[in-house]
Amino acid sequence: MSQYVIELLNDDLARPSIAEWAAEVGKLPPVDFGGKTSAELVREARREMRLDD
Repeated sequence: MSQYVIELLNDDLARPSIAEWAAEVGKLPPVDFGGKTSAELVREARREMRLDD
């Protein structure tokens, strides 16, 4: 059991901090959504998956 916990801790510690992750994401190029809002894209995806209410 203790080895399992050690592995979990090591995995967690190997992950970047929120600040490191945000810095990496900030380096990515912007995404062009064709002028649509995120809400419109979610609605379209829900319609395609037949999840709209």
